[in-house]
Amino acid sequence: MRPFLFPLMLGLMAISASAQDFSLNFGGGVIGHLRFDGTTLQSSVTSGPMGVGNGKFEASVRNVRLETGEAAFQYLSFAPAKGRTISVLYKDGVTTETAVSPANDRTALSDAAAVPAGVVTPVEAFDQLVNAKGCPNDLSFYDGRRVISIARAAQSENAGRLICDLTYKVTHGPGHLSPLFIKRASLQATYTAVGSQQLLKLSVSSGPFTLDVVR
Repeated sequence: MRPFLFPLMLGLMAISASAQDFSLNFGGGVIGHLRFDGTTLQSSVTSGPMGVGNGKFEASVRNVRLETGEAAFQYLSFAPAKGRTISVLYKDGVTTETAVSPANDRTALSDAAAVPAGVVTPVEAFDQLVNAKGCPNDLSFYDGRRVISIARAAQSENAGRLICDLTYKVTHGPGHLSPLFIKRASLQATYTAVGSQQLLKLSVSSGPFTLDVVR
């Protein structure tokens, strides 16, 4: 299987108005769960194939006050299994500081000055997927190591469901899963199309492998 599917999907975080629970499905079985509680995502994978992706992950966004007294917006992620912590600071919508630990997990895009304008955090990116009206708008997000774009490819309706086909492309920085450095994947978001729109399933696919996040 392609292990990058798990960090790819777990790297797409969410802000939600209230707690939402999803299961992580792979190969016809449930391998873990996700929970969003407003500004924090907690995930746990216990049955990844061959142990791939097993462990916990947490990410959040918050407003902070710097030592200088300036207000900033912070994205934090922590992957205990990898021992990796990432912190990204934004001021007035501009990426101003990126810290990645351990240092050998840094990339050229872990230099805040290299990050292009107009990116959002992974938390905000997934929030746009969760709370889309119609199919999600195109966006670019920054995870502290690379910049990824998500763009519309096609949409359709079937049996009261809105199906949005999207592309996932690493536009700056390394791809996923060294030494393959995979830079492209397919996303499909399925929503209720009747009444208040609600995300039902988000799938990420590479070749024959698909990971589903299911409400």
